[in-house]
Amino acid sequence: PPIIEVDKQMFPVKEYYLENAISMMEEFAGCDELDCDMLLSKPRVPGLFHRRKFFAEFIAYLHRHHPIISKNKTMSILVFLPGLSTITELHDDLERLLLPVEDFELFVLHSTVPISDQHLAIRAPPKHKRKFILATNIAESSITIPDVRVVIDSCLHKEITWDERSQTKSLDVVW
Repeated sequence: PPIIEVDKQMFPVKEYYLENAISMMEEFAGCDELDCDMLLSKPRVPGLFHRRKFFAEFIAYLHRHHPIISKNKTMSILVFLPGLSTITELHDDLERLLLPVEDFELFVLHSTVPISDQHLAIRAPPKHKRKFILATNIAESSITIPDVRVVIDSCLHKEITWDERSQTKSLDVVW
């Protein structure tokens, strides 16, 4: 497979957790207790749709309420998700939430995406545009994109589970 090389540099990191994001969203749009409980539930991700919706709304919130340029550097956002279907769904959610605004670019990094499109995701965005990159967690340990200032890790991944009752295996998205 083709290899994309990007100059490497370590950046300072501030960690925020889902609870922090919920607090920010409560101030912005409100979050009823049931939705928050659904977002924080751990096993088997029954609330995956609610989480994806929350991620989309939170990313839209960040885009609208935090500057695109900080200290003369573009603040791109990289989001790690468990698979192509979740990436595609979040991509569609973000397009719906952020359009018709024209101050962003949205990219997908995945093995099914043509390499030429993946190169576009790595190049610097035009001035006064924010870049959103949606990728699987496989890319988490293998890619550095210089203009990324915010990383959102969904902490979701795919795992083979065994259902004792039905005596079958399944590939589930888990927390």
